[in-house]
Amino acid sequence: MKILTGELPQPKDPRDYKISECAGVIKEVDLRPFVYFIREQRYSDCVFNSINSQIEIEYLLTYGHKIKIKDVLGLSVGDMYSKARIADKTFPKNVGYIPREAYKLYKKVGVVPEYFLPYKQYKLNMKPTLIHQFVDGFIKIKRFEFVNLEEIPYVLSQNKPVRIGIRVDSAFIGLKRNQVLYEHAGTNHGGHSVLIIGQKFDVNGNILYRILNSWGKWWGYYGTGWVSESYLKQQMLSEGNIIYV
Repeated sequence: MKILTGELPQPKDPRDYKISECAGVIKEVDLRPFVYFIREQRYSDCVFNSINSQIEIEYLLTYGHKIKIKDVLGLSVGDMYSKARIADKTFPKNVGYIPREAYKLYKKVGVVPEYFLPYKQYKLNMKPTLIHQFVDGFIKIKRFEFVNLEEIPYVLSQNKPVRIGIRVDSAFIGLKRNQVLYEHAGTNHGGHSVLIIGQKFDVNGNILYRILNSWGKWWGYYGTGWVSESYLKQQMLSEGNIIYV
């Protein structure tokens, strides 16, 4: 089995870190109704997969009653992949990506729905065409913020999906349908970007997080799985990110 990772650690930078007050009631949250589809990473990058899903959820929650829904669904991973690789002069090689740099691209140039493009997202070695360049900037984010582990349950309680970086271990790779990961197990295989789309409490009062992965619907339970807060403390690679659209 090929392990699809691709997130590079993002060093702390006080210029784009905002400390939020951990206040309010922690609520159980389930954002699965706002997930457009379960992505399959294949040859693309997990950072762009998770951020695209994050943008889709945020747009539906923020503007769903005002916009044509189809225009913000099915955002192209290939679109952002090619822009990022051209920007850092590594095109078309996939060498992993730093989430902060990805978010800056989403603010500056934006992303477009897959159906806008003259090629499919899995054709990642094709440079942008004139049509591609014309539709740049269709969907952008206004800003992104960093959140630490203690802040995650509070921002989730406000229906804000949180993108995080984790170290992928053997337990995560083999996560089963009804399983909850409480402890690190096995070998770490690299950094991976995922989206937290839900939370609940177990019978002992521990916070559990529902992870949206990008390895297809066959991973976990239809592409999602549960991990505990203690597991994230052990495996978290980089601080979380929330966005505003």
